[in-house]
Amino acid sequence: MTIEFNVTVDDFIAFNLFHFKNSPAFQRQLLITRSAFAFILAAILSLPCPVLVGQLSYVAFLFPIVGIVVGIIAFLAYPRMHEQNLRKQLPKMLNEGGNEGVIGKQKIVITPEAVINETPAGEQKAFWSSVDKIVETSDYIFLYVSSMSAAIIPRSAFPSEEQRNTFLELAKQYHHSATGRRSSTISS
Repeated sequence: MTIEFNVTVDDFIAFNLFHFKNSPAFQRQLLITRSAFAFILAAILSLPCPVLVGQLSYVAFLFPIVGIVVGIIAFLAYPRMHEQNLRKQLPKMLNEGGNEGVIGKQKIVITPEAVINETPAGEQKAFWSSVDKIVETSDYIFLYVSSMSAAIIPRSAFPSEEQRNTFLELAKQYHHSATGRRSSTISS
């Protein structure tokens, strides 16, 4: 089965945001980073407390309270700030060059043996046994050819829901036959 479509910058960003949100390693790193950020911010805002303890005692106790509240807010806001930063940085990274074939015209051919991704920059062939996983979201199908990269197939690549379902079921069947693993459906 063959499909032809265009991958946009928005599709690329959507894949990366999905990947970061669903990567256990990235989520662990995000938790560590946001915890450290919140703790350091709270500590800095609490620093005036020992200096003021001898002067205005009621004011001195406000600094740690403000520090803790700001730290909690920072902890809760950090994932959103990080997502906004990714949305801003990913297009810049694409413009650095060497990304021919990532954005633009794509042609995906699936056969019982392999998934083939043809772009104006060349052709990538991955045997189903080397495909890490197939993930379906409400807007995309991601054929992970490694733990960090995937063929990004937007819902709009299919003229009908029936054709999308046929493609997806065929890909899952080929993948399962080659690996014995079932694919994921994730709602987002």
